[in-house]
Formats: sequence, C-alpha cells, structure tokens
Amino acid sequence: MTDLGTPTDLTWGAFSRSAPWVPRSLVDLLARRNEVLRAETRAEIPSLTEPSRVPPGARVVRVVGRLAVALAPWYTRKKLGRFRADGASTADISRRLRIAAIDLGSTYIKLGQIISSGEGLFPESLVNEFKLCRDRVPPEPWDEVRAVVEAEFGGPLHEKFAWFDREPHRGGLDRPGASRLAS
Repeated sequence: MTDLGTPTDLTWGAFSRSAPWVPRSLVDLLARRNEVLRAETRAEIPSLTEPSRVPPGARVVRVVGRLAVALAPWYTRKKLGRFRADGASTADISRRLRIAAIDLGSTYIKLGQIISSGEGLFPESLVNEFKLCRDRVPPEPWDEVRAVVEAEFGGPLHEKFAWFDREPHRGGLDRPGASRLAS
C-alpha cells in the first residue's frame, strides 16, 4: 500500500482504478468487431438453414444407379412371372435392397438396421434380410477408422491406447483391455 491508501499495483500497472484493467480502445474495438460478426452471422443464417431443392448430383446419381441395378432384374423377373413360390418375389427384392444398402455405405446400412427393427411395419422377409445389417457388414477400412479415432482423441493411437486391434471382432470386446486408455 502507498501512503495514500492506494494498492501499489494500481499506481504503476493499471489503466484505471477499477477492473478489468483493459485499455478502453481495445474494449471498443472488440465490441465493434463482435457487432460486425453478429451482423454477418445473422445475414448468413437464412442461406445456411434453407433446404436445398436438389441433393448433391453425384450422390443422387450413385444412389439411383445402385438402386436401379438392384431393382431392374427383380422387376424383369416379376414381369416375366419367374417367381414360382409365394413370397419368392418379396424375398428376392429384400435381398437385393440389403445388398444395395451395404454397397451404398454406412448411412444406408444404418437405415437397414432401423428397418430390421420394424417388425409389423415392413414385410417379414425385408425385416429378416435387414437384420443381417446389424452384425454382418464389411468393416470400414482401417485407415478411415484410425483417422476418425485419432481425430476424436486428439493424437496417435499408440499415445492414447495401450492396445488397439486393427481387426473387428464379433460379439463385442474379445480381448481384455481392448478399450482401456493408456495411462
């Protein structure tokens, strides 16, 4: 304390006698910058939330093409009367749709998993076929899995985990310590 009752740090290191000790010009600059950012964000929100009328072209072409490849042979066989047994047509289209979903990737596999729980909503053969999407799908490529896990955990696997198996195993964790983080 100085002899006038003022704390010493206020006499030599403060811009004012009350906190926060920030230059007034910096506060004004930040306030103006924040207002500019808020205005830009407000102006951008409508374009960000506006639904697109047409999905991205390449994806639409890929999905429609894959579904056409799956459905065209089924449709042709149905029109020609090649399905002899009751339910053979439904079983065939269910199998073709499951294979198409797996070929189209994780989003469609997840859709198949949702369909697999729709007993009573979907035909039995479709539900049974899509039950195979629960645990009988090809694994994601190792490089993609590693990249996602490393991004989520913020570093290389060997720094974050004591052990990490490259091979997927059915039925959960097959080995002790498979999910233990490195200390």
